[in-house]
Amino acid sequence: MKRRELSRWLLTITRPTLAPLLGSALCRIVDQGMGLVLLAWATYRTVGIAHLIRADQSIGGYLLITIVVLLAGALIKAFAHYLEHFLGHWVAFHALELLRSQAYHDLAPQAPGVMARNESGDFLTRLTRDIDRIEVFFAHTFAPLVSVIVVPLALFSWLWLMLGAPTASLFFLWCLVGAAIAPIWGKSRERRATTETMTTRSLIAQSVTDTVQGMREVIGYGREYERLNQLDEYAADADHSQKRIARISGTRRGLVRATQLLAIATPALVAYHPMQTGLVPVGTVLAATVMSARCWEMIRGVEGFAEGLKESFAAAERVYSLTHGPALVGGDASWPKSPVIEFDAVTYRYRDGEDHRFHRAALTDVSMQVEPGQWVCLTGHTGCGKSTLVRLLLRYDDPTSGAIRIGGIDIRDLPIDELRTRIHCVTQNSALFHGTIRSNLLLAQPDADEEDMWRALELANIAEEVREFDSGLDQPIGEGGAGVSGGQRQRLCLARALLNIPDILVLDEFCSQLDPALDERIHAQLRQELTETTVIEITHRDTGIASADAVISMSRGQIIDR
Repeated sequence: MKRRELSRWLLTITRPTLAPLLGSALCRIVDQGMGLVLLAWATYRTVGIAHLIRADQSIGGYLLITIVVLLAGALIKAFAHYLEHFLGHWVAFHALELLRSQAYHDLAPQAPGVMARNESGDFLTRLTRDIDRIEVFFAHTFAPLVSVIVVPLALFSWLWLMLGAPTASLFFLWCLVGAAIAPIWGKSRERRATTETMTTRSLIAQSVTDTVQGMREVIGYGREYERLNQLDEYAADADHSQKRIARISGTRRGLVRATQLLAIATPALVAYHPMQTGLVPVGTVLAATVMSARCWEMIRGVEGFAEGLKESFAAAERVYSLTHGPALVGGDASWPKSPVIEFDAVTYRYRDGEDHRFHRAALTDVSMQVEPGQWVCLTGHTGCGKSTLVRLLLRYDDPTSGAIRIGGIDIRDLPIDELRTRIHCVTQNSALFHGTIRSNLLLAQPDADEEDMWRALELANIAEEVREFDSGLDQPIGEGGAGVSGGQRQRLCLARALLNIPDILVLDEFCSQLDPALDERIHAQLRQELTETTVIEITHRDTGIASADAVISMSRGQIIDR
């Protein structure tokens, strides 16, 4: 993606912060300009003092004026310097706030499908580290860029006025060469190397995240060294990219330093003869020399922010690609009175998280119908498309072709919030959050009372176990439900889904960690209580199949038996 488009995107989001950013740039110009003026003033007045001493004249009044002007200028410079940094960082932090808010705003319509298209470690890296790196674009780019144009031009005008066109023109030439080389030299190669570095860092983060989350499995299967070797390979790739960046950067710095020395020497070399003949004061030449040296500190700043800017744009591109995925937009149709579920020639292909292109087909031309109040079981080997089918029903993503209808209405025409309120899903890996049993249940229905919660716990066959806890409903369950067993975790998730009885209930291996007797009791109780709820169950067990109204078998993304 072109930097111009990225810049337009960033500036559109952060428009409320642009006025203070202009103030920061103005303060930087005052700061840098006063730095040049103070150096020129001090140099010129020092030469003047030397002349007075040589002529055996009093220097008291001359020295006092020199000191007063220097102090006043220093105060102005200090205040401008402080205000520039204050405004710049105020803009940067508020810009990051706006960027994060916009990122979550853009991701919400893609959720939860966006999570399936992106690895969790890379997903978090883009939303945290990459957005943090974009700060450079605001705090360390705009103000330096403006000042590095305005201040050297002002110095060029002064040199033209005081030392003539040749001196000013040569100085301008060296500044132009130095300022142009810094951001342009090796630009494309450096950008590719930076992108490779960012990608490799993301792989490192993903590898570490996966290893930490799956530490038991890694150790249990004796794969510690394999994971470490993979991490070493990623680190070697990152090191190789960093070395390429360093070589390009080193060459650029050498060229910049050469032009810097030529620019500093230009006033003294060109004005040497006029100075010898008395046409140009010595103080003016010395002042021009020190200002040229100081001005080049600003021009070298181009190199500094160019280094950070390339990472900032690489990070911005990664965030942009994440947030501009396919959004799911609902319609305004009303929920049907008779929620007949119909899959009409549904085909679905997985999409890549980066370019959103369609890849391998997970479902191919699937057609089926589920009547209201039916209990339907989906069976088939792992990877045959069962979970993908119900995720499409929940509208985690849209079919590549075909349609899913409820009561004759395409689910794309239903409001997404309404759809997910009417359809609840319980999987074998449903999440519990750090907190209490009460807080986890209220996630489904915040205004539920204790009677509603106990009813849902009874339906899930876990009420007696909750009563045995020391704190009952207020029992802490730890992060991810670490304070309860796997079977209790599954039943608490089931109770949460049943707190507000849905029109359609999707059960995906929801009893996989329960013993067969308890599994059978739960199925029997749900069959008895959920007479008006349509249930679609994904299962490998005979318990659900035995009591189902219909059984549909799938293989390789297609229905093979019903």
